[in-house]
Amino acid sequence: MISFKSAIIWLILWVSFTSGFAQRVRVLPIDSILSRVNRHSDTTWVLNFWATWCKPCVAELWDFNNFHTHNQDKPIRVLLLSVDNQDAAFSRVEPFIQKRKISAEVLVVQETNPNLWMDKIDPKWSGSIPSTLFIAAKTQKRLFKEQSFDEIELNDTVFPMLSP
Repeated sequence: MISFKSAIIWLILWVSFTSGFAQRVRVLPIDSILSRVNRHSDTTWVLNFWATWCKPCVAELWDFNNFHTHNQDKPIRVLLLSVDNQDAAFSRVEPFIQKRKISAEVLVVQETNPNLWMDKIDPKWSGSIPSTLFIAAKTQKRLFKEQSFDEIELNDTVFPMLSP
């Protein structure tokens, strides 16, 4: 039989072990996100705009996560940018990505009016999601797509952008 003291120790260890792997969500304004992207001149960025209520977005998340995992050794970064209401960041988005074991970085866009920031992503963006912005800083290539992607399509889009 386990003593009360042993049970408490095991509980503390379990909580600290499992919480270490839990993805935390941050809420940032779009200008801060783009500033971060622009600071890394050797990095190719994949910025995917999605929401928890968007079925095609949810369907492609695992492909983006796999792409992230398979390219961690390269200067390629995936940012999953949730356009869910920023008030839902911790009550909805964070549990959503933890349940799905998403390891790519997830941010919630801290903007209330998409019409004020969508042009910063692409002036032709209709506002539909899923949408993805690809930025290859080294080759100065930029591509914006309003569509879903699977991992093969992500590879077929990103890797040609890496060569001049």
